[in-house]
Formats: sequence, structure tokens, C-alpha cells
Amino acid sequence: MSGHQQTAPVGSGPIRSGPVAGFRPLVKVAVDAWRWAAQCGARAAERRVLAQLTDWQLHDIGISRAEADAEAGKSFWRP
Repeated sequence: MSGHQQTAPVGSGPIRSGPVAGFRPLVKVAVDAWRWAAQCGARAAERRVLAQLTDWQLHDIGISRAEADAEAGKSFWRP
């Protein structure tokens, strides 16, 4: 193919250079931080609900009051 240069269609592969490529690590950090915050929020909500369950409800799901209190007492960032 003399004189012709093959080009790939837009969006056909990873961006290797250019202004957008430099933002990829930053975007990954932002997405990871957003995901972590969402997990922490969900964990905190679950622990609040667990703390409000009655002894009968805890028995029904097979968890003792001591186990529920221990889990509910954890900080939201601890798995």
C-alpha cells in the first residue's frame, strides 16, 4: 500500500497518547474512591439495621445478640 496509511476506526482500541490518556489513572482513582464510599455507605446502613433487629429476628437468621452487637459496633470502613 504505497502512499496510503491505514487508520483504525474511532473507539477501536485503547488510547495510548493524547490529552485524554493522561487522565486515565486519575479517573481510575476517582472510580475506585466512589466505589469504596458506596461500599462504606451500604455497610453502615446494614449495620444500623442489624443493630435494630429484635432478639427473635436475630434468632430467626441465626445470629446471636452478641454477634450482632459486635458487627454493628464496627466502624463503617472496616469490612
